[in-house]
Amino acid sequence: MTASMGHAHRPCDKEDLWHRRLGHASHKLILLTQAVTLSHNIPLTPATHPGALCNVCIKSKAIVKNIAHPPHIKKPLELVSMDVMGLLYGSAKFTYMLIIHDTYSSMTWAQGLTSKGTASQEAAWWLSEVCIATHQKPSKVVLDHRLKEVQVDQGKLWSTAFRDLCLSTGVKTTASPTQQHTDNAFAEREIQTIQKIARSLLYSSNMDKLWWPHAISQATFIHNRLAGTTCRSIMLFELFYGKRPKLCHIRCFGCMVYMVLRGSTCSKWLHDHPMVSKHLRPCALRGTCCKWSRA
Repeated sequence: MTASMGHAHRPCDKEDLWHRRLGHASHKLILLTQAVTLSHNIPLTPATHPGALCNVCIKSKAIVKNIAHPPHIKKPLELVSMDVMGLLYGSAKFTYMLIIHDTYSSMTWAQGLTSKGTASQEAAWWLSEVCIATHQKPSKVVLDHRLKEVQVDQGKLWSTAFRDLCLSTGVKTTASPTQQHTDNAFAEREIQTIQKIARSLLYSSNMDKLWWPHAISQATFIHNRLAGTTCRSIMLFELFYGKRPKLCHIRCFGCMVYMVLRGSTCSKWLHDHPMVSKHLRPCALRGTCCKWSRA
């Protein structure tokens, strides 16, 4: 949550509202999500006419043929792809993003990077956490499946330390040839998917491109809470963490919210804004964690 003025959305029906809340997901994907989250009051009717796309979807998405799912991948974590996305303009802290994608389930992890050189370190941290015994902290993953293979590009991720860690944990590593990014197609495709959702969030909210890093983070959050195409009866989050995620707290990216101020922070802000309520401060919402707004 950032102390920046948000965008006031126009009134809309419930179908369009959930279409925007879920990052302009397709009607088919929304129906799959609704089937496993009946308590969240997601409507069954589409936000647009059948076969039609809203203006934001047309502007932010390109229709590309999906990559076929490998028939030999039968369980989560059998094949994990990693790649670096960047540059992230508008962020003073993170300039790149490490994308980790599970081929079987399409579960995605995104980690901000200060530089490409830190990609191997963050990947090693993720690998160490996943390989920790299940049901124990700091790992929250409750899968009993063991990580078998990691696929990366021959770049910053392909470091000696990372290869040694994979070797010590019994994980096979595969690196695509130099400049042959299509060999790491699953990670590349997932980056495109996350970028499409992020662009939809920005276009829909009319937020500045400086919010791009926050949009990427929210896009990953939404993606992992939609129903998967491989396991249609279970959500990605539930598959990995053993419980269904709550969607009732998701709000439209960039909508106006108010946060409660207390202590010296409240006094200082009220001194500069005497005409505003003494308990509330306007902010722009990144997409989650606000139960007061109906946007």
